[in-house]
Amino acid sequence: MKDKKVTFLTYLYPKNWLINIVLLQARLIASLPYTWIMKLGHCLGIILYSIPSNRSAIAMKNIELCFPRLTDLERKKLLKKHFISLGIGFLEIAMLRWKSNEKLKQLITINGLNHLKRAVK
Repeated sequence: MKDKKVTFLTYLYPKNWLINIVLLQARLIASLPYTWIMKLGHCLGIILYSIPSNRSAIAMKNIELCFPRLTDLERKKLLKKHFISLGIGFLEIAMLRWKSNEKLKQLITINGLNHLKRAVK
């Protein structure tokens, strides 16, 4: 099997326009302040929660199996929280990809590093 050569022009083909638009939007969002990114991720999660999909039905079934004692209302709340976390997670990945290391270091706090170092010894 011969490998295809991918050039820059390949990314300009119409079949790639949608992914290019999504990546451009993600890159622009990643340049925003952290609090805005979290709010946009929250909104994205609510939009994903609102769209009927197989994923939503699968997630609800998993919640039912894992938490049989929850009421239907509690399960719906947990499902909504799941999709909000998913939306935030999408934007956090964009942030990790395109934010500078200096900006990320300002956001990250490591707790318990001494325990890891002791365990490694």
